[in-house]
Amino acid sequence: CSLAKHICIDFIVHYQDRQQLIQNIQSNIGLRHEQIVQPAPLAPFAPLALLAPLAPLAPLAPLTSLAPFTPLAPFAPLAPLAPLAPLAPLAPLTPLAPLAPLTPLAPLAFLAPFTPLAPLAPLPP
Repeated sequence: CSLAKHICIDFIVHYQDRQQLIQNIQSNIGLRHEQIVQPAPLAPFAPLALLAPLAPLAPLAPLTSLAPFTPLAPFAPLAPLAPLAPLAPLAPLTPLAPLAPLTPLAPLAFLAPFTPLAPLAPLPP
């Protein structure tokens, strides 16, 4: 596996063990301790900055001119929409059956077990 891939795997496995991560990178790259950038605390992706010196990017050549763009072909006109078929006549609606008359409320049977109240005594004059 490539060195960069190996460092990434080490980083994933040892991301919480900073010392182990530094030792693995040192042994894989062969750099002295002073040459390794120390990761900042709580910056889990800082060790990936070590990959930058391994393969420096070549500077991009400046863009001098862009190739001429080919204009788009004009859109073909859309075909006219076909008219909608007329709606079939609706079947006559069946009238609703008349509602059954409401039954009167049943007597309040749950009040039957209660003893009726005794008549109130007359108030003294």
